[in-house]
Amino acid sequence: MVKDYNLTETSFKNYAELIRRGTPDFIEIKGVTFAGDDVKSKDKDKMKMSNVPWHDEVVDFSQNILKYCGLSEDYELCCEHRHSLCILIAHRKFHMEVQDKDGVSEEEYVYEVNEETGARERVLKKKKAWHTWIDYEKFHDLVASGEWKNTDSTAYSLPTPSWALYGSQEAGFDPTEKRWHRKKKVEKAAALMGDTNKSGGDGDKKPTDYELEHNLQFKKMRADEGFTTWQPEQPWQEEDPTRAERWQKPHL
Repeated sequence: MVKDYNLTETSFKNYAELIRRGTPDFIEIKGVTFAGDDVKSKDKDKMKMSNVPWHDEVVDFSQNILKYCGLSEDYELCCEHRHSLCILIAHRKFHMEVQDKDGVSEEEYVYEVNEETGARERVLKKKKAWHTWIDYEKFHDLVASGEWKNTDSTAYSLPTPSWALYGSQEAGFDPTEKRWHRKKKVEKAAALMGDTNKSGGDGDKKPTDYELEHNLQFKKMRADEGFTTWQPEQPWQEEDPTRAERWQKPHL
């Protein structure tokens, strides 16, 4: 997804039509990654930092696609990875019953509204969850036996970890991995933004580290012609006493 290029209603419809034709199991939608500025290029349509969307815009883009061609009946936003600007749309057939190692379906109590009385009732039902992980051992067994010809991808799927689900607090970050925060860079971005309690698309939510850094780089790239080819700071530049003044110009 490239901001100002394919974030249009026409794009929503066209992508939805492709999905309807192909009926894939999964669709991954990703925001473009800015790989730097070619200072020698004079192409007015070359990629800029401003073409990198916010994660919330990628989410909106994904939701809008599902509004066309009846896709919402078969597909749903399933997983996300905020730092990578990624959303995974999955076919609803992967929202399956959870089974133990012996193949017995697990059960859980859920609350449902009784249509006749209007009261909420506690009901025992088969436990369901998204299955978007791959059981590679089972996959290879199916290939070796030839049974893969008589089944589909749901036969070798595993439950999706809770941290990878769309809307989870972790937003796709594996809690078993070490996440590194560039504290100094984030603090500089927060100072430039002024109000750290607000950020594009998130209302009153505190902006994430990625959003702060994204905002910092975007503002630097757009400051004026003298800084449109901004490069990461060198160590000797960090002690420059005029640096903060240069970036806190009125037009920022």
